Amino acid sequence: MERRGFNDAVQAAIKDFNHHREPERERHKEFVNPHVHRSFVQDYCKGFRRGYDDAMDQMVRSKRQHS
Repeated sequence: MERRGFNDAVQAAIKDFNHHREPERERHKEFVNPHVHRSFVQDYCKGFRRGYDDAMDQMVRSKRQHS
């Protein structure tokens, strides 16, 4: 479940970045109300946090290097 959260978050971060939105993982319904069994919510959200932050950091760093 953590990997699923991570992958979902990477996609969310890419969308936010491409649409010039402020990075806010808490706005995503997948993070706020994940569609996983309640026993996996913590693992999913842990992966989502890490995936979103990692992806956003990487895209921001890459953009700065190419500016």
